[in-house]
Order: sequence, then C-alpha cells, then structure tokens
Amino acid sequence: MELCDVKARPDAGELTEQFWLTPIGQAQHPNIASVAKTLLTIFGSTYICESAFSTCTDVYQINAQINLNRQSHDKIVENSCVG
Repeated sequence: MELCDVKARPDAGELTEQFWLTPIGQAQHPNIASVAKTLLTIFGSTYICESAFSTCTDVYQINAQINLNRQSHDKIVENSCVG
C-alpha cells in the first residue's frame, strides 16, 4: 500500500536517498523507509569492512617486509663476522 502511495506522489521521481533517512520520510512511509535504510547502509558497511580488511592486509605485508629485512640483515651480519 505504501508503494502505491509513493508512486502516486507528484514528486515521486524526485525522492532521493536523503528523503528516506529523514524523520518525515520515515513517518510518512515507515515500511519503505526501513527497507531503504537497509539497502542504503549495505554499501557503507561493506566499504568499511573492505577498508578495514585492506588496512590489515597492508599491515601484514609491511610486517612481512620488516621480517625479510631483519633476516637479510642478520644474514649479512653473520656472513661479515665469519670471514
């Protein structure tokens, strides 16, 4: 029923995601606003999750590089002390 009401609105084509997040949009069409909130927040939370994962991957790669540098340094020091 709410969907029919929204389609019948003269400004239906102008409704943006901001409308569904306002108290007016939520009061006038609570069910559609709830679905809209869910759909609109999926992308934000996915971005945050991917961003955090990417940061963790970067940290892991930096730590791996540091360990390789340490191993190389130790090997150079060991070789220079031997001879």
